[in-house]
Amino acid sequence: MSFLVGAGLLLRASLNVSAAQTPLPRHHLSTVAPTGTPGLGTPFATVLYQNSLRGGTAGGWVNDAYCTDKADGYHIVGAYLCYAPVTEQGSVDITVTVTQLHGPTSLLYGIVLRSSGKGNYYLFGIDGNGKWTFARLNNNTITYLIQPKTNAAIKTKLNQANTLEVRVTGSQFDFFVNGIQVGQASDTTYSTGLIGLTSERAAEGVVEVVYANIRIAQP
Repeated sequence: MSFLVGAGLLLRASLNVSAAQTPLPRHHLSTVAPTGTPGLGTPFATVLYQNSLRGGTAGGWVNDAYCTDKADGYHIVGAYLCYAPVTEQGSVDITVTVTQLHGPTSLLYGIVLRSSGKGNYYLFGIDGNGKWTFARLNNNTITYLIQPKTNAAIKTKLNQANTLEVRVTGSQFDFFVNGIQVGQASDTTYSTGLIGLTSERAAEGVVEVVYANIRIAQP
């Protein structure tokens, strides 16, 4: 299973890495009850970038065979990461809605943040089986800061939209799915970096996901 993430390929099994797409130019643009708690506080107020990603509005993003701007949103197929057209960020609030269209429901997709484009970054991801995780890559070696775990806030199977949100203040990370806080973590390894969206591939298949309604804000 693998992610092509910026300049790194993340393999959940063997965790080897190979070259990938380079970052974009850094433009600064203005019936089980869910476990967890409702979203705490208000989203960060200073919006850096906000876009529906639908119908040709995803200007500044890569648009190719793997990361494609379409009528219903921004599609990512296989192990690719596409960077958002914003500068490197530290404390940040990222919200985006994602729907898995095709592929095994055991494979991950989600938000990459504080990426240096050199195999160093954080990943907040979910899968179609209702699991989420938070991981750190360092020189293409992965550490699961939160092991993949099930949370009923995540809608399962294909063609189900889930809204992901990660709020980062310094070393503190708070994670939300569909408005429910599913967990939190603390890590000081990376203080700033690029933001992107990604999907995964594996021997058993390739994931296609579509992203919409991204919002990136600062405190």
